[in-house]
Amino acid sequence: MASALISLLVKSNQLGQFARHRSRLATEFKHHIFNTAVISILITVSYVVVEGLLSTKQELHVLILTATAVPFWFLMWLYLFQLTSNIRYLSKQILPNVSKGSDYLTALIVLVRLGVANALISVGAVIIVPIFWFKKDIPSVDLFILTLFSGALLLYLCLPIYRFKVQLGEEQQSVLADIESKMSDEIQQYRKSQDGGISRKLEILESEKEAVTNISSNAQMFKEHARLATMAMLVPLSWGIIKMLEWLVANPITQ
Repeated sequence: MASALISLLVKSNQLGQFARHRSRLATEFKHHIFNTAVISILITVSYVVVEGLLSTKQELHVLILTATAVPFWFLMWLYLFQLTSNIRYLSKQILPNVSKGSDYLTALIVLVRLGVANALISVGAVIIVPIFWFKKDIPSVDLFILTLFSGALLLYLCLPIYRFKVQLGEEQQSVLADIESKMSDEIQQYRKSQDGGISRKLEILESEKEAVTNISSNAQMFKEHARLATMAMLVPLSWGIIKMLEWLVANPITQ
């Protein structure tokens, strides 16, 4: 987050405002800590009551896993609050100050990559959820809730990425159209005067056009998509691994 903030401030020529933005983000972080603490406790207590874990004697590892649910939910919700708040802050408070052109495109790329990185870590948190149900019968309602939550989480995290990509494509086309318009004007001027200075301007515009075209190449976007798709596929895989471990524990290999 800090690197993304610095990058956007550099693009908007406002690096001197870093301390002010960091202070505002720190204030939001304190609010998020309180909110996520309340949410994590409520979720854990609700789960314990619904599953009847208070009325029956539980094995030690079940109690330990139940206790770890509080910090797990706390950290997960805190991270979700932070990443959505941070991306929204960057896109609303800093991005509009970046001048249109290649700097604006680079700033959008920074936001896309930040969104993908956040999504990858969040999906990684979902992958370890089955650990809390190790050696337990999983109610259908729990499976449904987890599936619904995982799908909603992916959608929630990917929507900002999609919006930034659409905005990136539109801005890129606008910048390219502007460059081509300038090149067309310079070519007409060159035909009239044969001025060597115009020739150098055309070379600069051609280089700028190539840079803008490559700034969001398909290869870069494919790499980001592949990383996100791979992490999403690991969610059902984690369930299979947990089931395999349960089977190995219930059926130990004997000599």
